[in-house]
Formats: sequence, C-alpha cells, structure tokens
Amino acid sequence: MTSSTTCPGARAATLQAATAIYGANSTQYNAVAAAWSAINVN
Repeated sequence: MTSSTTCPGARAATLQAATAIYGANSTQYNAVAAAWSAINVN
C-alpha cells in the first residue's frame, strides 16, 4: 500500500494478505472482512 491507497484498496490488500497467509475461509480472513464491514467498507 502507498499513501494514496483508498479504503477499498486497503480492504483488498488486507484481505489478499489474509488469504495468502491463512487461507480464504480462515478465521483470520473472516475477522478482517468483518472489521472492514463494520466500518462500511465493502
């Protein structure tokens, strides 16, 4: 990410990282997705 990364871009990057490290249906991925949803970034 860079200083010009938008919130949706940051969401995509963090979800991609969670997928790469833990897998797409992991607890960690779901926690990251839920955090973004909680602040209405979908």
